[in-house]
Amino acid sequence: MKIHWLLFLLCLFSLLNIYGEELNEYSVKIVKKIQTGNEEGMIGWKMLPGGFTGPSTFFVSNDRIFIPDRMNYRVNIYNRNLNFERTLKEKDTNEASATYKMKMDANLNMIYISTISGLVKIDSAGNRLFSTGYKNLSIKVRNQYNFFPINDSIFLYNDDNKIECITNKGEFLKGEKAVLEINKINEKSTNNMELPPDKNKIINDIQENDSLLIINNNFYSADFIKTKEYFNKIETVRQYISTQKKITSSKNIKLNISDFSVHFIGYDAYHNSYWDGSINKLNKIKKYAVIIYSKYGELLDAFYYGQYDNYEPNYTLYPTTGALIAVAPNGDVYFLTGNNKEYTFYKIENNW
Repeated sequence: MKIHWLLFLLCLFSLLNIYGEELNEYSVKIVKKIQTGNEEGMIGWKMLPGGFTGPSTFFVSNDRIFIPDRMNYRVNIYNRNLNFERTLKEKDTNEASATYKMKMDANLNMIYISTISGLVKIDSAGNRLFSTGYKNLSIKVRNQYNFFPINDSIFLYNDDNKIECITNKGEFLKGEKAVLEINKINEKSTNNMELPPDKNKIINDIQENDSLLIINNNFYSADFIKTKEYFNKIETVRQYISTQKKITSSKNIKLNISDFSVHFIGYDAYHNSYWDGSINKLNKIKKYAVIIYSKYGELLDAFYYGQYDNYEPNYTLYPTTGALIAVAPNGDVYFLTGNNKEYTFYKIENNW
């Protein structure tokens, strides 16, 4: 009898552990609805046997929103209120029709597009500056989103989680040569003045020993497990920063992150990382959350943005499963959902 009660308590504890998250909830604002179609400012939409096809990503800069319009073979550019400005179109626009991810450099004047076939670099006027196929790199489809444009070079993790680099001259660097390119950038950096020498040494040693992409003390990776491993290694650095700047993890959040399926959204201007998490709850309810960490690993915030009830999505209050998500440099989070008539853009303003 005692064994049965013990098993019951263990099961109850397990359920509480999995379903006992306490996350923040913020108001979701509708920014704008954009009609589907092929006219200027519209976004294409098409129903296929496997579901509808529309944008697969979008990017938010300081003052603009870029949306690869897959059906119309173009990239639409809007201001932050989703008012249409112009179309970015180049000779061969098939890249826009098969985009996995779009990113911009720090100066927001070069656009990098990851496609099925490779990487394309274009300027803000739509002129193709550089393109390469993945056959030149040790990259498979599952890693095509894991690239970062930094100082006019493109850094990627290959399928062995080693760094590769494409320089602004179109050179392909692997192994020690790619690491040397990182060191060149870090030698010119002044951001490491934020930390004392002993704390800088911790990060420098990790970068050299583990061959990670760490530039200006900012760790880059779209892999959540690798990011958490890095945060664990710099725990003493995090404690120092928390003491100096009085940065602490959000006290009112209870989050069992191991239960979530987590995907990378992006970084804001302070290199806080944003992650999209989903968790299966009781009664066939699936909850969706945004999780935010500082560059040193403090849990800054986590909040629900949508749910799936008995496989019937709740469209009235939240964006739902299948929503595209992007983060702006100021930390505002944008969501995009769509149907055959219109696309709806939502925003949760930075509360953290």
